[in-house]
Amino acid sequence: MILLISDSIKQSYVLQKYLVPHFGVLSVYFKHFEIEHLKDKHTDAVIFNCKRFNETKLELLKTISKRHPEIPIICFTSEQDNLFCYFKNVIVVPKNNYGILIKRLKEIIFRELDWDEKINEVKKYIVNNISSISSVEKIVEEFDIDHRKLSSEFKLKTGQSIQKFIIDTRFNLITDILSKTEELGNY
Repeated sequence: MILLISDSIKQSYVLQKYLVPHFGVLSVYFKHFEIEHLKDKHTDAVIFNCKRFNETKLELLKTISKRHPEIPIICFTSEQDNLFCYFKNVIVVPKNNYGILIKRLKEIIFRELDWDEKINEVKKYIVNNISSISSVEKIVEEFDIDHRKLSSEFKLKTGQSIQKFIIDTRFNLITDILSKTEELGNY
């Protein structure tokens, strides 16, 4: 969910038109915003869509930043000065550049999966549970990831499909067991 804070209903409507096809949006007029809005809904990002930033708005930014440092804040603004440089979780996006805004939001929200790390976790899981894995669906259930997305990212990162990795892991395990058996002279 994206919390959209705007100066006016018109500003909010225009921006919401571009965001809604991609994200869930809760729109709040600036003067009616309360910090509880962040508690009520699961908020992935906050967008400040304000014409001008004044002390009140900067104080609100500071409060959100301090109380919820894990929530990225995007200031969709035409201001070019460094008003926002002391906020750790504030990203400034040029006003009316909806393409950049949507791209940044997708990076923030859908980056929840660091695919390199997730693929390594999947590979470890396969190696540690090779005897009980009967299909890719079991892995998908275990990690609660979209099957197609996991398959394509796995192939992209490793150069082979998940099924091929499972087969190779089993083959390597069998080869390892047989080589140890031969070393012991126990055929």
